[in-house]
Amino acid sequence: MANRGWVQHVMENYASTDPPVGIFTKDPITIADAADVEGVAPKGLTSWQRMISFHRNRGGRRLTPERRRALQDAIALITTRRQQRIQSVNHFDKQTLLPSKLIPLDQFAQRLGAKAASLS
Repeated sequence: MANRGWVQHVMENYASTDPPVGIFTKDPITIADAADVEGVAPKGLTSWQRMISFHRNRGGRRLTPERRRALQDAIALITTRRQQRIQSVNHFDKQTLLPSKLIPLDQFAQRLGAKAASLS
């Protein structure tokens, strides 16, 4: 496999996370919230954090400083959430640190739509 298209190859062939389309163009809170959506990060917060880092690192010069900063802020939010969830394991799975009840994808999409409408 040539170097060109490497990121696309990884995204299509590795299923550790399944991010909603366009999630990495959103604000840091929305990106971090996506981890709690059903099916997005089945292996947990750490897996989702690695996917965000992957996008930040592989974006290279094409990422604007604002977008790079947003991804970095999302990573920091997830780090904080992981630490908080470790301390309150009664509400979260001990291995994945995801909530006991995940948000269905359609509800998350509705939330994104409402958030986008309020910003307009």
